[in-house]
Amino acid sequence: MGPRIDPLQLLKCLSVLLSPDGGILSRDEVPRLVNLMTKFSKKLVSKCVYVLIMKNTETSLVDMFMAEGGWALIQNWLQDAVQTGNWDLVKEILGLLLITPVDVERLKMNCLPKVIKSLSRREDLPGKF
Repeated sequence: MGPRIDPLQLLKCLSVLLSPDGGILSRDEVPRLVNLMTKFSKKLVSKCVYVLIMKNTETSLVDMFMAEGGWALIQNWLQDAVQTGNWDLVKEILGLLLITPVDVERLKMNCLPKVIKSLSRREDLPGKF
């Protein structure tokens, strides 16, 4: 196991990229955050912090984030969470996806829609989403 991640320390490091509400500050910060999230999101704490940042980000910036690599990243996180049975993270990611602008092209980019559909068919999920 690597070093423990302190969520407050992570937020402090990211604060220059964030708005007062805790979302992405501006269009200029999106590529930087996509890069950071891709490189430094192996741990559950990081994923949770990043998902909450996205949930506090204005819709146009969420759209931009997804277009710049976030869609694939979120798919990986969701698949990992499902495989490891981390249903709390699954719920957080699904909550993010509910506020994410989606078009047909984005849906065709990867298997994220199939992962979500498979979740909707499962009977063994705790508390069903």
